[in-house]
Amino acid sequence: LVGPLMLPDTGGRGDVIFVLGAAVKEGCSLNVFGLRRVILAARLYHSGRAPLVLISGGRQRDMPCAVADVMAELAVDLGVPRSRVLVETASGNTWENAAFSDPILRSLNASRLVVVTDRLHMRRAEACLRRFGYHVERASVPVSDSHPDNVSMLGGAAHETVGLAYYWLDGRLRHGGTARAAQRQPSGSI
Repeated sequence: LVGPLMLPDTGGRGDVIFVLGAAVKEGCSLNVFGLRRVILAARLYHSGRAPLVLISGGRQRDMPCAVADVMAELAVDLGVPRSRVLVETASGNTWENAAFSDPILRSLNASRLVVVTDRLHMRRAEACLRRFGYHVERASVPVSDSHPDNVSMLGGAAHETVGLAYYWLDGRLRHGGTARAAQRQPSGSI
């Protein structure tokens, strides 16, 4: 279940470091997934992998803050200049991260993204972004940094396997050509 999801990281540069949102806890503090993603993104920015950071993630139910805003604040605290951090605050799932960020990325003439997410989530994130025509360089948070035990890791792998199957069956990932945000309105919450 876990093996097919494990894509190796790549070392290429990008036009933008694209960070997929995680979740916030009560009080608008980041969960471990969001925290690890932002730390990795800041390291990548400081090492020169891309000149901009775009963080994508909207509001969760009953939360006064958007995930991307909270993650962006941490990126700034970690030394990424505020002028180099962009946010997309409407998305609620992986497909929407790609679809709602597409207009922002196109306005920047970005074509190559350094994608930051958890290793188990990378296959689905990359598949969504490739449907919008982006070249993806992978930078993953290791499984061991996000999952404290095997049960948690297997739960994450099961979630991703179901998510990939759902997106494929829904047609988001299986048709040829390139998706465009204006042509396809995202649905669902996976």
